Amino acid sequence: MWKEIEYKRWKLAIYNIRKSFCYEWRESRLIFVKEEERDQMK
Repeated sequence: MWKEIEYKRWKLAIYNIRKSFCYEWRESRLIFVKEEERDQMK
């Protein structure tokens, strides 16, 4: 019982870390793409 709760909490923590990591990566990609587009406009 206790192990099950710990396991679920651990899985949720890893899920949240991966989600925020993917989000940050996507955000930095978007910024990078926007800067490239701006350079091409010149």
